[in-house]
Amino acid sequence: MSSTFIYRMFDPEGREVTLHNTEDKTWWLKEGEAREQEFLQLCAEKGLLSGMIPNPARVGERNKILPEFFYREALLDLKDHRIPFFESERTRGIPPRYALTLDEQDVKDIETKYPSCRLVFYVNWMAVKYQKIARAEDGRETVLKEIAIQPLHGIWGMTPGRMRELVTDKTTHEYLRRKDDTRGNAKTSFGVDLRRLTQIWVDPSSPPIEPLT
Repeated sequence: MSSTFIYRMFDPEGREVTLHNTEDKTWWLKEGEAREQEFLQLCAEKGLLSGMIPNPARVGERNKILPEFFYREALLDLKDHRIPFFESERTRGIPPRYALTLDEQDVKDIETKYPSCRLVFYVNWMAVKYQKIARAEDGRETVLKEIAIQPLHGIWGMTPGRMRELVTDKTTHEYLRRKDDTRGNAKTSFGVDLRRLTQIWVDPSSPPIEPLT
């Protein structure tokens, strides 16, 4: 009897997490605007990144790919992370609670277009448990793998110089579903351990962050 494989994720309350199509770039650009506002509101409430302002050049859909903010007279590019890369320990040697992805195209853009641009990573894990499941033809399911992490909510920063240090001599990883993409989605990315970045703020309710070993 043959089986098919499915994957499920769950939030801290045990509810299943479902995602919009990750390849629908237009939808995610609109979702990104809502998350930018959430980030701005959080920073205002906590007194973080004082003086940060929206980039006035990001007018019109074609310019939404520009860095989102100005901070201390330099561009600031926001990277919002909500779903952990649960297989990162196996594929990149980084525990999934701390694994960030940085698209290769973003690295190239900073190197060639925005050399003084800083990066800021806003992490707020929606999912904390992942299952790989085999489903038999009769509908029976068997959990083959389960990975669970602790919640994490915080903000980390990276300068262009630090970015270069962390991606030098590292191989990129391909997004398998984007091999033939024609909609402008990034096809390759680097893996980064957020503990190697500058911590700006961590929600006090988050469990402690384990030190690098």
